[in-house]
Amino acid sequence: MSMIPASSSQSEKRTSPHYTQDDQSTILPEKIYPPAYFEPTNEYLNKGWRFMFCNNNFNSDLRVFVSADSVGKYKSFKDASGAQAAKYARELQMQGVGIPLLKADIHRLSLNKFLTIKRYYVDKQKIKLRGFDSKQDLHDFCVVWKYRHGSYSTYELKFTPDPYDRKQDFTIVVFQHGVLPIADYVYNGSRYRWIHERRSYGYIYNYSNFLLCPTQDSMTDNWDKKTNRLEKSIDPNNPLVGGYLSKLLSIRSHFTKEEYYSPMKLGSLDEKRDFSILGRFKQKASFTMGDIYNTSNDPTVNYESIYS
Repeated sequence: MSMIPASSSQSEKRTSPHYTQDDQSTILPEKIYPPAYFEPTNEYLNKGWRFMFCNNNFNSDLRVFVSADSVGKYKSFKDASGAQAAKYARELQMQGVGIPLLKADIHRLSLNKFLTIKRYYVDKQKIKLRGFDSKQDLHDFCVVWKYRHGSYSTYELKFTPDPYDRKQDFTIVVFQHGVLPIADYVYNGSRYRWIHERRSYGYIYNYSNFLLCPTQDSMTDNWDKKTNRLEKSIDPNNPLVGGYLSKLLSIRSHFTKEEYYSPMKLGSLDEKRDFSILGRFKQKASFTMGDIYNTSNDPTVNYESIYS
């Protein structure tokens, strides 16, 4: 059976938002540069997900859930006893509720193979018989390769959405600057950026994701779309490419700047400091992402399901 939900065929027909001439005229400086933290100016974050990253204290593998409630259900379903409790758990699991979305395995001893992300799926027949099995009900979804190029690093994300239909495979190339707190990439013809933000001592890290405006500089402007390298000759005037030594020696270069941001914020990844040592299965970080496709406020979207 296919591991891709029926609803995925509909989402493939939807397109990511693009900036227009009108969007450009409404951009104000105070909306671009956030203070210690800022509220997004776009409406997409009003609906969507707050993914939870969890791990076991005894290993470094991460599991990603669609919400904190999903984490709670997953724990309770594992401890469910009695026929009625098991039936209730399996009914929700068959809907993609109360099960993890992704699992990430880190390759610490590999030279370039950085990360393997596995995706969990629902096999209703198997779940009906024995419940969800976190060790069996998953497949390789994305393999991440990392390459260092001096002033920047490249991450190649090779996706396999459906292992039974390899024609759907695709690759995203992310360029992370060696000094500037940004990482740029292209997806479906649009340019995106991750920004590493330093907010307070209470956080281990903070990253925000943005859709860039057409007039903004991007590291990907110097990418030939064929290799995993940047070429200064493609856009010699790009301030983000080249001049590595001067950037390295500049303290200001290590911090965020107004021009890095756009008003179209898509999500944020945060990990708070946790000084507790209790808890075998702990929530480490959260990723808040708006649903950019649900522009009609479709009430049928179940954000607690892995198939939302």
